[in-house]
Amino acid sequence: KYQAMPSRGTSSGSGGPSAVPRTFALRKLTSRPAMDRESAKTKWGILSGAIRQIFRHDASELSFEDLYRNAYNLVLHKFGDLLYDGVSGEITAHLRSVVEKIRDQHGTAEDGNVLLRAITEAWSDHHLTMIMVRDILMYMDRTYVPLQRRRPVYDLGLHLFRTSVWEASGIRDRLSRTMLDNVREERGGRIVAREVMRAACSMLVELGRVDGSDVHGRDFEEPFLAETATFYRSEGAAYMASGCASDYVRRAETRLGEEAKRAANYLAPGTGAPLRSILDRELIEVHAEALVASPGSGVAHMIERVEVDGLKAFYRLFNRVPKTLDVLRDAVATHVRETGKALHVAGNGPVAFVKGVLEMRDRYGIVVNDAFGGEKRAQKRVADAFEDFINMDSRAAGFLVVYVDELLKTGLKVHSFTLCVTQRT
Repeated sequence: KYQAMPSRGTSSGSGGPSAVPRTFALRKLTSRPAMDRESAKTKWGILSGAIRQIFRHDASELSFEDLYRNAYNLVLHKFGDLLYDGVSGEITAHLRSVVEKIRDQHGTAEDGNVLLRAITEAWSDHHLTMIMVRDILMYMDRTYVPLQRRRPVYDLGLHLFRTSVWEASGIRDRLSRTMLDNVREERGGRIVAREVMRAACSMLVELGRVDGSDVHGRDFEEPFLAETATFYRSEGAAYMASGCASDYVRRAETRLGEEAKRAANYLAPGTGAPLRSILDRELIEVHAEALVASPGSGVAHMIERVEVDGLKAFYRLFNRVPKTLDVLRDAVATHVRETGKALHVAGNGPVAFVKGVLEMRDRYGIVVNDAFGGEKRAQKRVADAFEDFINMDSRAAGFLVVYVDELLKTGLKVHSFTLCVTQRT
């Protein structure tokens, strides 16, 4: 290869017609010396030793600039395979030693949480050291990795943690059971190490993200959701067997609050939605009709006693599953019709009938406005129910005329009496 260089003593001006023509001399370029395999192995030996020091937390003496340059030269001279495979081997060897150490120290511990904590601490350490290793190998990540369609160094480290540590014999199955046991313990009122659970869930999500394995779903979320459905199916049936609707609503609200806190404290963000769906189905949707119709404690019982707080709790619970609100509205409307029909049947005369309707209006107004927050659909359903029962008897309109006439008569007598007293005084 040659490069054109201006000759000495020649004019270098841009010049017009009188400018001296520029002449060039050719100088041979010195090419970059090729790296042989032995030299490449030497550079890799330096890098592998440095990686081991990083894993031992003994990196204070390392020159990251020199290490980066060595990795850069290996990739530049077509020894990317040597570098990448070597890095993979070093990470694997390190992780195997980590697993053996954890097994020796905690493998026989009766409490699985001891092992779970050790694994999450190893994960936190591995996460940090892999960032340092990645920084040394940034040039390989930018050039060799996409060209050869291999995992970036950091993702490789996480993938190997999954295969070498989490999926090591006796680790995954035991820790999955431990995590599920912790949830059962907490639902039973006992205290668990939430920070360890949070670290474990976060670890599993990250491990699945880097290689699309969904390890979190497979090893925790799916069995967790299945157990949750079974647990609340059984508990919901037990609550219903108690026969008291208000107690059921109170217990259900307590459980829903506990599960919301659990999701916020340590479950993965993506677990919240399917968890809520299961809770809403097993605690609300399945039992909605039976709850509303519970004899001696259901909606009719609460309306008759104007138990605003109880009805408000019903509405609050059912509002989590909007379609169950129709069950609640229907119950109120049915109660309106049955109460109105009873007024017709009683046959106590026009005045008593209209007074009864006005008392009903006040009572159901409290139910809709105070307990249901003035919900428009509930208001319409109640209004329609009033119209239905009033129209059941063609005499109802006549009752209203008689009542108004009676009011006017009473009002005139009171007015005359008041006027007479005023004149005398």
